[in-house]
Amino acid sequence: MGLVIPPLVINIFGSEFIAKVEEGQKEFKGIKLDFADLSGRIFQGILITDSKITFTSLRNCKFNNVVFENCEMLFAAYGFSEFTSAKFIKCKIDYSGFTMCNFENTTMTDTELTWVSFLDANVGGLE
Repeated sequence: MGLVIPPLVINIFGSEFIAKVEEGQKEFKGIKLDFADLSGRIFQGILITDSKITFTSLRNCKFNNVVFENCEMLFAAYGFSEFTSAKFIKCKIDYSGFTMCNFENTTMTDTELTWVSFLDANVGGLE
């Protein structure tokens, strides 16, 4: 067997991520976002692939047409957020919370959930 090279992962600060979103960047691949506070933001039409999000707060956010694909999320706090037409595809979500979130037309496909809380969440629009 040949040498297997892992995908490139780029460390990015929360402030850098927000700046790129505000500049209009819509695709993020291979990023590692640690210990960030992205609370109270609106994320529209963003694609995040092959990335890691750890110990990050995304509370009180709106996720409209946001896709997380092949992402690892550890201790991510999404509480009180709204997900509309969002997609989680082949993700691994551990020790994270979706407390009191609202889901509308949102899917989790081939996504592994471990110790994830949906306390008082409106999951009627989550498949």
